[in-house]
Order: sequence, then structure tokens, then C-alpha cells
Amino acid sequence: MADYASRLGKEADRLAAEDPLPTPARILETLQRIKRPERADALPTSRLVPLAAAASQHAAVSSRLELYPRGLDSLQALKLAHGALVGADSVTPEQIAERVLGRYPDAKPLPARPALDSLLREAGFDLTWDTGANAYLSPAMKLHTSVTPSLPRFPTRLSRPTEVTPEIAEARQFQARLQHAFDHGGFLALTVDPRHLQRAERELQGHFALDRRSFEETLLRAMKDEAGRAGADWSVVRRADAAPRDSGDWSNLMLLVKRAMPTAEREVLEGSGRLLLVNPGLLGRYGQVEFLGRLRDALSRPTSLHALWVLVPADAQSELPMLDGHPIPVLTPGQWARIPEPWLKNLHKSHVPAA
Repeated sequence: MADYASRLGKEADRLAAEDPLPTPARILETLQRIKRPERADALPTSRLVPLAAAASQHAAVSSRLELYPRGLDSLQALKLAHGALVGADSVTPEQIAERVLGRYPDAKPLPARPALDSLLREAGFDLTWDTGANAYLSPAMKLHTSVTPSLPRFPTRLSRPTEVTPEIAEARQFQARLQHAFDHGGFLALTVDPRHLQRAERELQGHFALDRRSFEETLLRAMKDEAGRAGADWSVVRRADAAPRDSGDWSNLMLLVKRAMPTAEREVLEGSGRLLLVNPGLLGRYGQVEFLGRLRDALSRPTSLHALWVLVPADAQSELPMLDGHPIPVLTPGQWARIPEPWLKNLHKSHVPAA
């Protein structure tokens, strides 16, 4: 086990030294190629990157499960955290430092103003310091605050104008990303806090014309059909689901699952338009997460299914999309996202002109 941890640590040091830094997906894939001893088989995939960083000499792990060098240069950390700052009309130096260090806690601290001004420009941020607001303003916000008060203001749904907070900006940015994914199609894994799962499902269907399909219902129906053809009693199948993983009953259950999967896959792919796939938990329980990889690949070929969004309950401990400890097979960051709470609260609708 110590040798395994040492190999993980050495690989983490090598990955953290790459320029540009490797993506979280490539980091996880690289670490998974290191052969595990039997005693490490139970190690959850979500703990692999933090373990590698802890066993390394110089690597640290970000909130997105990236590996980066400890003492990362503050300019580079600012560039890498660009997405955490984009979309805000105004931001204070304290908020910038909090967001950058929230993502890269072992990076060098950002300097105070006025040194921070030049660092932001060098990192590519178009922000201007406003003494009155005691914050950095985006060009649009700067224009808004400098125009004459006699200009008309758009009506809002709220009783009074609302400041465009970072939360509103985050919700708007996420709505724009979903709209792009809806229009252009393809595969998208969406993770959300389990507490907000039902609300997320309602909001997604409320904002977009998505056909809903429960994978759990689809697979169980296919398994019942296979069990019926084999003459197996369904009550026996249900008891096998609670059997130990090393038992014969569980092995028989896995055979049934494998026979049923092609039918479930065909039912999903025979859909048309845009599909929201919910309740995918059995994929993780039965070790069939690669099913989503096959669906992802199928969408790259001509098919009647234009888009497939998979809604996955997951806590915030891992930025990567995981299903019951198994990584969802996404190839690019554009194929997955975590649903932010501000979007669930419909903050992106703030300042929308009345109809």
C-alpha cells in the first residue's frame, strides 16, 4: 500500500509540473492506470486525486480536482481561476482573493492594491478600479454608473432594482451554457446536490423542452422481460440484489443485468429530440457506468436523438461527475457541469424586462 501511494505521489508531482496543467479528467485517467494492490480495490475513485497529492512532494489539489504545484505563482492562479470571476459586474479585492484561494488554496497569496490592478490586467481581466464603489467594475457596469440618471431603466420583476451580484452572474452564465447545449445538442452530465434533485428536474423541464426518461424504470423493465424469458422468479432476482457481492446470487444478477442492458440502451437511443435521463443510480450499483460512454459516442453519429442530459445526484466533495463512486465517462469539460444553487433559485431571471 505504501508503494502504491508512493507511485501515486510521483505521478502527481509529474502532472502538477506540466504546463499547461492537465485537465481533471486526464489526471484521473492517468492515476487510474497505476496498478492497485488488492487492498486498494475498495478505494473510491473520488479519493484518488487527493491521495496522490497527499503522497506527493510538491503537488496540491484544487477544488476542481486539478493537480497543481504548491506555491503556484499568483498570476498563474489568477489566470486559471478566470471562470470563477467571469460574469461579475463588480468584485472587491477580497472577493477575488477568496475565489482564487478557494480554488487553489496552496497558491501564493494575491497582492493588495495597487499591485493587484496590474496583475489583473496581465491575467486578461478587463476590470477598472472604482474608488466610490470600492470595487473593480466591468466595462458594462462602469458605463452604467457613469450615464446620466435621466436615461430610462428596464423594468424588473422585483419591486426595486437589484444589484447584479456574483450569484446572479453565475446563474445567468449557467443558463447561457444550458441554452447553448440545448441548441447544439450532444451529451451533458449534470450533477446537483441530492437535496435539490427534484427541484433541478422541475427547473430543467420548466426551462427547456426535454423528454423525461427514468433509467431505473427502463432497466428494471428490461430485466423483468429477460427474467421472464429465462423462467426466473422476480422475487428471487430482488433477493439477489441484497446478496453479498462475492456470492453466486449476485453473479447471476449481474448476468441478468448484462443481458438487459442492450434493450435499455436501445430504448434510450430510439428516442428523438432532447432527452433528460433521470434516476441513473443503478448504473453505479451494477457497475455499468460505461453505458453513458456508449450513449455519448452514439450522439456523435447521426441519430434521431439530438441531445442527452443525464441528471446525477452528487455532493460537492468532487468536482468531477461521479456516480456511486464511479467516474462518468466524459471526454471534455463541456460534457459535464454542476448545477449552481443560484440557477435553481431562478436568479438568472433578475432584471428581465417585463413582457
